[in-house]
Amino acid sequence: MNLSMRSATRAFNPIGRALAGHRWFKLYGLLVHRGRGSGREYRTPLVIRPVEGGFVIPMPFGDKTQWAKNVVAAGRAQIVWNGRTYDVTAPELIDGQTAGPSFSGAQRSAIEKLGMATFMRLRRADTT
Repeated sequence: MNLSMRSATRAFNPIGRALAGHRWFKLYGLLVHRGRGSGREYRTPLVIRPVEGGFVIPMPFGDKTQWAKNVVAAGRAQIVWNGRTYDVTAPELIDGQTAGPSFSGAQRSAIEKLGMATFMRLRRADTT
């Protein structure tokens, strides 16, 4: 992703945190995770898609983002989506082909145009 996309993301995050996770804003959810070193709680607004037994999250900046590193290191997190909070475990990086069925045709088209190739799948703790 380019610098303008990163700037737009930084500008959107405060608004996204306020909207994400609610029943009326289902495209975005909140990923609640802890810093690897600090132990500080972070609430990151992200596109989150429910799938059988868990969730899939597109990773526009790849697996080098701090939230991804935090979740992989901890092996768990929480997702606030559709007005509910879910404990999630077993973070797994997957490719676009594997993640594709989680998204509508229009969403897949946008994902391709943005060049996203990496996704994270998380399992709901109550289904593992």
